[in-house]
Amino acid sequence: MSSMQVAGALGVAVLGTIATDRTKTLARRPTAGERTHSGYQLGFSVAAAFAIAALLVASVVLRTPSRGQTAPVGERTAAPGAEPA
Repeated sequence: MSSMQVAGALGVAVLGTIATDRTKTLARRPTAGERTHSGYQLGFSVAAAFAIAALLVASVVLRTPSRGQTAPVGERTAAPGAEPA
């Protein structure tokens, strides 16, 4: 099992727990449909917040190298004027 599968399963479990907890705390609502809707709405809102946070982190951390930067260690570069192999 890969780490992506474990992370996905954990994420679904956390969001399901959030939705269920919210549904149970809204016992005053007249219908079960309203309670369930509110629980799922909170779960989707939390998932959207995590997705936006991940997008922001990725945009800051994963930057394209500027033109003046050197190649990473271990990566071969061709000599000026040489043809690529």
